[in-house]
Amino acid sequence: METPDGQFGPAYPDLGSGVAKFRKRGPIAKMAKADRRAYGEAVETAIRAKQRAALMREGTSPRSFEPIGDARLQRMRQALQASVARERREREPDEWKPMYAAAMEEKKKRAAAPPPAPKPAPQCAGLPFEVVKIKGRLIVKAPVWTIGTTPPAIAILRNALRCKYSYRDEGYIVTAAKLEKLNQMLNI
Repeated sequence: METPDGQFGPAYPDLGSGVAKFRKRGPIAKMAKADRRAYGEAVETAIRAKQRAALMREGTSPRSFEPIGDARLQRMRQALQASVARERREREPDEWKPMYAAAMEEKKKRAAAPPPAPKPAPQCAGLPFEVVKIKGRLIVKAPVWTIGTTPPAIAILRNALRCKYSYRDEGYIVTAAKLEKLNQMLNI
């Protein structure tokens, strides 16, 4: 590590005139106790000011609780968006025309293609009940059972997997992952 002539230790950044006047007095060890405390306060104030300035450059205020990483991500996103905008501005009309024609051809092909068939709802082999998909939710169609007569599969759904019963849909609301877990629990 390089050090200035006559200085022991690393070269510190310029911390302003408040710290410089103390450094001109000589070594800290030879200062009076009150001067050492004043020097420490001056160094702390200068360092906090540098940190505050660095945080402001990062896009966060020192008093905000937003992590610096989020500010960096936001700056990176803005830079990416600016890059795309700049790239689009630099394109010539003879570049745009073939791109537009290709996009329109692809759009026509998608419009002419039949819509994809809906995926069937996953089934559970251990359940004597049907699994249906209603408005994007998986429902195990089963009646409400009284305690003591509940089949094991429904008991697992209700107790172990914490599935809620939907009276409107007349069944237990499940996810595909919970159905898979249920299959594993029933050793199927």
